[in-house]
Amino acid sequence: VARLCQLVEDRPIGLLIDGEARIGAAAIAAKAAKARVMGCDFIGAHLSSLGMASRHSGGLPLVAWTLRAPSDLELARNYAAAPIFEGFSPSLASGLAKPPGTPI
Repeated sequence: VARLCQLVEDRPIGLLIDGEARIGAAAIAAKAAKARVMGCDFIGAHLSSLGMASRHSGGLPLVAWTLRAPSDLELARNYAAAPIFEGFSPSLASGLAKPPGTPI
């Protein structure tokens, strides 16, 4: 990933962070720091890692995975994280759909 961050200039490169229960809070903080050092454009955090990733992102944008319910979309929005969806359309999330041109 570090090499890609250096070589690829025409598309965003990010580092994925697994769920907090699987890797622990310290590993999330370390991976967020590593993403910054490597020059990543974003951090792709599991929904359960969003809070910790947000605290340690150092300003890097967040992408949240994998949103399967309207409540997941609401959580991603709380952290200003762009969503990666599976199994439902965000337009079906009553009251949560944003007008065109907004980030999420």
